Amino acid sequence: MQQELVISYERRVDAYAEFPRPAKRPAYSALENRHLSDTIGDSMRDWKEALDSFLVSYLKQENQQ
Repeated sequence: MQQELVISYERRVDAYAEFPRPAKRPAYSALENRHLSDTIGDSMRDWKEALDSFLVSYLKQENQQ
């Protein structure tokens, strides 16, 4: 049986702007792995899907020990 892991957190919108950075960053930039798509014709999964898959696999492994 698959269980949903719920993690609560508080995210401050202005926290990123307060963190000192060596170079200016755009306010919004989507990550795109064009090289992956160009070389093997595949793209990355959504991070939520990948995290869910990892946690299911990890918890199965932990329960077997």
